Amino acid sequence: MIIKLLRFVIVILTFSMTLNYEKAFTQNSINTEKQFQLLVDRVTNWRLQNRIEPRIGEHEGKCGLGITFEIHSNFSAMSMLQQKTIQKLLEPPNRQTFKKSGNFSVFYDTTGLHVPSMLTADFKRQLADTSIKNHKDSMDVISRYVDSTLVIFNYVWKYIVDILGYIPPPFEPGKNSYEVYITELGTGLYGQTIWGYNAPINPGQFPLRYNSYIEIDNDFISVYSPSRGLPGLKVTAVHEFHHAIQLGGYGFRDQDRYFYEITSTWMEDLIYNNINDYYQYIKNSSGQPRGHFANPGKSFITTDGWIEYSRAIWGKYLQERFSPAVMRRTWELMRSNNSIKSLDDALNEINSTLKIAFVEFSQWNFFTGNRTKPGSSYSEAANYPLIKEASTIELIGAFRTYIDSIETFSSLYLPVLYQSYKATEFISNVNFESALNYIIKPYRFNYILSSTKIDDSYRDLGNGAFSTLNVPDPMNWSVGGFIKTTQKSVVVFPNPFIIGKNNFIQFLLPPTKNITSKLYVYSSNMELVLSNEFIINEYDPKITWSITEMLNSGIYLYVISLNGREYKGKFAIICQ
Repeated sequence: MIIKLLRFVIVILTFSMTLNYEKAFTQNSINTEKQFQLLVDRVTNWRLQNRIEPRIGEHEGKCGLGITFEIHSNFSAMSMLQQKTIQKLLEPPNRQTFKKSGNFSVFYDTTGLHVPSMLTADFKRQLADTSIKNHKDSMDVISRYVDSTLVIFNYVWKYIVDILGYIPPPFEPGKNSYEVYITELGTGLYGQTIWGYNAPINPGQFPLRYNSYIEIDNDFISVYSPSRGLPGLKVTAVHEFHHAIQLGGYGFRDQDRYFYEITSTWMEDLIYNNINDYYQYIKNSSGQPRGHFANPGKSFITTDGWIEYSRAIWGKYLQERFSPAVMRRTWELMRSNNSIKSLDDALNEINSTLKIAFVEFSQWNFFTGNRTKPGSSYSEAANYPLIKEASTIELIGAFRTYIDSIETFSSLYLPVLYQSYKATEFISNVNFESALNYIIKPYRFNYILSSTKIDDSYRDLGNGAFSTLNVPDPMNWSVGGFIKTTQKSVVVFPNPFIIGKNNFIQFLLPPTKNITSKLYVYSSNMELVLSNEFIINEYDPKITWSITEMLNSGIYLYVISLNGREYKGKFAIICQ
């Protein structure tokens, strides 16, 4: 985790610590030291190319956030020389002049490589047009670009800060505006929010927050073709300004990078709904699926430089299903917790959960393209591609078992064929604890098909076949759009419950409709510990008991009344 200048100052003040640190660093394997130097070399190439000549070929994602996250994640383990080299490279570039309006100052050149230019109607730089023959006309083109930049950024500030209520990014000490630098960024890169060239705003606290500045491209000529020119400038202003808000108002969380990009990319579409720059991440020029629509079985918390941009649709889901305020509330909670916990808490405040929302999100992602059903998916669903399905499995005979795996918080769309009739089953892994701890791994499941309904755990697929899911942790799975507990009785989780480690215990119930249930808990000598009513949600049938009572280690008995039946069992409590 980056500590930046604060660490440097501490090292200078405590020379003996410096010696120990350098000694420890030199004891690392040569491969590790080489890896740090390779990162320094990448940063050097990245920053110097931006300042000297156009970048060509590969780039660090749409906005350059990936390499800055990598810098900050490894910064504290670098040598002091490497740290100082990187900090110097991250400093704002020199520009020939600037213009201020409202909350922003825009720095730009009037000669040389980084000169800004509006585009012609056929997407060429106006300053390269032979019709511009004198200095005054050139300055007019430059001024229009700079003035457009100021108008757009101030509009974005008003929308995100004044209307939506996000915390604004701080200004540098002694300054009264946020700084934007116009730069020739080269192929594919729209802009980047740079931070880490000075000490954190809140040293010693977590998450660390930082001042920053933004670089934007000087013409937006080489971006996604529908976004060339001013549309590219608009979505970049939104995207990068929200990164500045994230880092300056809410803090740097290394493992939540995926969520930084989801939010910034979604925010583009919220403010400039008619541009749709994010379409490039969900489908290619032929309309075939990309990103999330091509990889629904990839974990929601994955960052690979592409899929996180495509998951702007998660923001679209929250916006259209609930309110844009859910995203803002999530960021407010992220000042104390990671993104998964914050999302779940924000959804709990509006009587939902992350598990329930993710399952519904997976349903929305099926009803797109020619499957669009008004009211069942996104307002722009008809423009989205069809999500990638698994290979069709066919039930021939009485039974068939299909074995597969999907990652933490992801979904599989499984076509099932029976007697020439097809149905698509949705299977989702919603392992909250794994996502909460950033564990990305495949979870195996057994999907069982039957020509008859064996018991109540089997679902009618609507094509004559029935199915059930056989997994050791049914509370972490959803089948067919509902979070199912495929057991016939009650499952207690965690069991044993460890006081000081676990915050609550859950009683996972058999499938039921919305109903009020009663829970009784007794100690081993039959003293009543709890008697309480709970409202059961049919989408996630369970009782959650937040244990605040002073309880001793031992075996406890429970009785749950549900649908006219009583379920009895035992669980253990351990005091550490």
